[in-house]
Amino acid sequence: VALCAQVQRQAAAADAPPEIYRELMDRSLDNARSQWATAALTGPAARDDQATQGTHLDAIGPAEAALYLTLADAAAALAGHPAPSARLGRAPLAGGNIGAEPTPIDPPPDGPAPTPGRSS
Repeated sequence: VALCAQVQRQAAAADAPPEIYRELMDRSLDNARSQWATAALTGPAARDDQATQGTHLDAIGPAEAALYLTLADAAAALAGHPAPSARLGRAPLAGGNIGAEPTPIDPPPDGPAPTPGRSS
């Protein structure tokens, strides 16, 4: 819910209706429910795309940056990449580091986990 609130704030700042992000959020949640978290991961954290992460941070501004970095660090850990906050020299939320040691979840009932970073 806190992440959805961040999306709503960013949509409002961009004068965009938050509904345009609903399909993306729904698809992300569907992927996470049907696959291992590492396989469902997409976007700049999965690709280790530092340039896009820096662009995102510049666009969202300092009030939202700490939450973005905390989640980006967790996603990077899932993908096996270094924490963006350390490389970009910016601080995540205090006590962040969520996902630094991801806990495996049960594989989908239809077989082993797909390759990390790829959607089905």
